[in-house]
Amino acid sequence: MTTGYIISVVDQKYLPYLISLLYSLRKQSAMEKFYAVLINFQEKEKIEKKLKIIYPNIEIKHENVLLTGQKFIHYCMHRRIYYISQLMHTDLEYLIYFDADIIVRKPLSIINELNQVDLIVYKKVYKGKTYFKSGVLFINHTKVMVEFCDKWQEIYDSEKEILLGSDQSTLKTTIELFENKILIKQLPDEYFDTGREIRHKIIPFKDDSILWVGKGPSKNTPQFISSMEKEPTIL
Repeated sequence: MTTGYIISVVDQKYLPYLISLLYSLRKQSAMEKFYAVLINFQEKEKIEKKLKIIYPNIEIKHENVLLTGQKFIHYCMHRRIYYISQLMHTDLEYLIYFDADIIVRKPLSIINELNQVDLIVYKKVYKGKTYFKSGVLFINHTKVMVEFCDKWQEIYDSEKEILLGSDQSTLKTTIELFENKILIKQLPDEYFDTGREIRHKIIPFKDDSILWVGKGPSKNTPQFISSMEKEPTIL
């Protein structure tokens, strides 16, 4: 049995973030197998060689699609949910989903809490509305969570109009359907430190946070960029 999987779905422009994520995981002695879905990548063999040098315990899946703009973004969102669902049908103990633009700054000790709950997810209430953030997910490999992930994919696929953020809205719908069947833990703030911009002022990432999640302008700040590991030189 594989102890756990970490999965991320990435297109070419996010390669520097994926490289940084893999480096940061290796620094924290992560034991999980990393499953990388690479969409529309050129020089596939060269890229695979780079990624395997950084994080040897990696499995890479390539996909190519003739889509652009919003249709391409929606496709990437779909593949995220699709592969989460598919991997939940394999022999593993737990699954972690990370967006590529994340820096892991400390060991992921929260994994130990998955033996007590089904799902660890970041919930935010804003102006009276509840949002579940799909960019960081810790999923226990229980029978009900296999059903949950299958239902999430089914709901996403049934959407008549896919909008930006549909991955999160369909996640919320699925959580509401399963609210009496699964145990959910709120992901602590230190696992979802986005930095942020408030009235054109950048609020920096906290040094003691476990995950820096690069959202919007925060991933373009000198603080985030200077903390990213760069790709290795391949001879």
